[in-house]
Amino acid sequence: MKITSEQQRIIEYTQGHTLVFAVAGSGKTTTMIERILYLVRQARVQPKRILACTFSREAARTIEERLNKHPETQGVTSLTLHALAYRVVQEAKRLGLTELHLGEEHFSRKLFNEARAQLIAADETQRTAYFNIKYDDFATYLSVQKANLQLPYLPSDLPDQAKALISPPDKSVGLYADLYARHDELRRKQGTIDYDDSLVEAWLLMARFPQLQEAMAGRWDYVHVDEFQDVNLAQSEMLDLIASTCRSYTAIGDDDQTIYQWRGANPRYILEFAERYNAQKFTLSTNFRCPMGVIALADQVINCNTVREHKRLQASRLGNGVFLHEHRTGAAAHLAIEKLADGVTAPDIAILIRTYAQTGELEQVFLEQGVPYLIVGGQPFYQRQEVGVLLAYLRLALADFDVQRGLEIDSERRLTLLKDLRMVANVPNRYLRGQLVEDISKRVWRGGQRLPDVLGDLSSSLRHYELKEVKKLSSALSDLTDSLGMGEGKEPLLDFAEAIGYTQHLIDSAPTREFGEERTGSVRALAEMAQQRSLGELVTYIAHLSQQARHEARLIREEGDVPRVVIMTAFRAKGLEFSVVLIPDCKESLYKIRENPDKAAAEEERRVFYVALTRAKRELHLVVDSSEPTPFLTAVSHERLVSTHARLHGLLIRDPATLSARETFETSETLQFYQHQQFIQLWFGEQQRSRLQQRFAALSQLIEQAGPFQGQRETISQLSLERYAHHGQVVLAGDPALLLFPDLPELIREQSERHTPKPVPTFTSGSKDALGRTQGRSGGALSPAEVRVGMTVSHPKCGRGVIIGIENTGESTDVEVRFDTAGVKKLRVIYAFLKAFPS
Repeated sequence: MKITSEQQRIIEYTQGHTLVFAVAGSGKTTTMIERILYLVRQARVQPKRILACTFSREAARTIEERLNKHPETQGVTSLTLHALAYRVVQEAKRLGLTELHLGEEHFSRKLFNEARAQLIAADETQRTAYFNIKYDDFATYLSVQKANLQLPYLPSDLPDQAKALISPPDKSVGLYADLYARHDELRRKQGTIDYDDSLVEAWLLMARFPQLQEAMAGRWDYVHVDEFQDVNLAQSEMLDLIASTCRSYTAIGDDDQTIYQWRGANPRYILEFAERYNAQKFTLSTNFRCPMGVIALADQVINCNTVREHKRLQASRLGNGVFLHEHRTGAAAHLAIEKLADGVTAPDIAILIRTYAQTGELEQVFLEQGVPYLIVGGQPFYQRQEVGVLLAYLRLALADFDVQRGLEIDSERRLTLLKDLRMVANVPNRYLRGQLVEDISKRVWRGGQRLPDVLGDLSSSLRHYELKEVKKLSSALSDLTDSLGMGEGKEPLLDFAEAIGYTQHLIDSAPTREFGEERTGSVRALAEMAQQRSLGELVTYIAHLSQQARHEARLIREEGDVPRVVIMTAFRAKGLEFSVVLIPDCKESLYKIRENPDKAAAEEERRVFYVALTRAKRELHLVVDSSEPTPFLTAVSHERLVSTHARLHGLLIRDPATLSARETFETSETLQFYQHQQFIQLWFGEQQRSRLQQRFAALSQLIEQAGPFQGQRETISQLSLERYAHHGQVVLAGDPALLLFPDLPELIREQSERHTPKPVPTFTSGSKDALGRTQGRSGGALSPAEVRVGMTVSHPKCGRGVIIGIENTGESTDVEVRFDTAGVKKLRVIYAFLKAFPS
């Protein structure tokens, strides 16, 4: 890849702190490597004085491998942020400031078990509630708390400035905070840390001991941090101390890809970097991954966010690449299978989901068609705990139903049912003692006794706090059993989950709100499978799919590395790319602005969607639910955008001499509206570019020479080559065939009609409308006849914006305006008080 002028400016700026906003697919790692090479080769910086940090081990290895290709960079330090933190702790040990050390494998899990046992001993009634907390969930909670410097303990010698950054642990998620405090107390007594602890401890140690901070800050003169949009508070403050005296602190990232806010990342860290460090700002705006249509869509979508650095995503490749599909069950899986039939290899296809709850219907299709698939970062739908618990309840209800019909429960089935019973007895927590569960196991399904019957018989032996929950379970199970044969089982299953408090249990026992929503989403997804089948049929169907899934897994183990279609969340896909990307369920219930007082957090969903859009190297397939499309698409008139770019691609690959006047104007207008001038000037073929721009210039000259007509100035403006010249010299071809436009009169007539003011009601001075308000234009506000697509306007509340669409005429004229800060708004012109913005 050749170095662009944008990249070159960053590479050569070495004397101060630097902030680089690098859009998706813009070659930021290449830029960082080239900058390090420039420092060593041209600025004569010793390699050992350069630090390059990133987040994952894989990314750090990539940086190291690319640097190793250049022997002169030997000595450059390339680390993950966790590894950097551990170096700080090691230096503190060397200076005699701490005895902290990395714990042995699984030490944190052992402390978790010990802390839980101590808390249960203090309050036996919480036994089941504590045992409902899984270690993996607790580890997630720990990670989130430490990332945000939410700590249960403060060293007494911590300076006030550092204390101000610390807050107490989140107590809104059940018993996690108490468990965290006890776990941390045990950990500190042992003097052990894990990698998440190392970030916090590195910062605490440097904040407490100036000599340590000076030792670390003195190691490197040039500090580079890649993926800076992902830093959390602990990482940001640790880096601040390490880079406190360096000559150049460089942050590289994309605020538009800050999608881990739930675990502590926040766009404000990168957005405030320039002011905090008096850094020079640069932008890498060119995407080298996606076709032009994908770029235009992604750019328009993310431009609706307000908490961001304003920048435009620029294309470097021709093509549309975006395909729209109507929603149907498992649509993305069916499309993936079609792509496989077309010859696309499985690893080149990725289905990017918002939540793992979406995989159920996709897996159905793949399992039924025998297509291998891989869910990255999550379990197959049928193996998830939250799904397994509900299926266990359904099997118990089905057993009660069979007993009610007089059928015998054989010993093999009984063993399975008893496992189910033990699994769900205290999910959600009913405070049932183990012995009581065993008593139930011995009696149930014998002599015609159903589970509610046995629960009723044993109610006299229950303690008061157990009785209420058992009665609730008994009633709900009876209702569930009675509902097994209903033709549509969705509502009965959801009602059962609500009746026993299972949905709330999933939320309360999750380490974060996001995890709770994820799990309740799986419950809803399971219920959706019963939309057109009974719950009895659902149990049989799921058993069949689970058996098929085990069969597929066995084949993969036996045959080795079997190519599989990838299913992953957009969170997992960040930093990756695929030839074909499919995004299912582009609907409002999944992708919309979330209510949140933190505007950046509210807008995170649009950033997640943007990340998904920008993974596609060749094709982007969007499955859009027309009954509830995501506003992220409708706000940018996605159907028009996609069709326009499909049309634009066809026009750009033709010989410009064959373009009519109308086609030439259409091409120029589209390129101007979506700001593709940089693409034409830098990445379009030189000969094709000169011929196309000659065509624009010739048409502009002929229109200027024509007799005056309505809209003449606006038409000439749309053919201007001025913005192309901002990106390099404009050179026109000398082919006489490019100067002729036989249909010029038709274009002029169309443009004249387009810009001729439509008839609008006229009002005499002082005349009133139906509400008694004085009519007429005032204060320079635009009338319906004066607005046009592409016009820059201002609004008293929303500020500056561009008109992107016009509907209706006269008093009913509505405009769709994309405002710089307020996003896309639809306004009635006669009430909007829009003014033309001076160009």
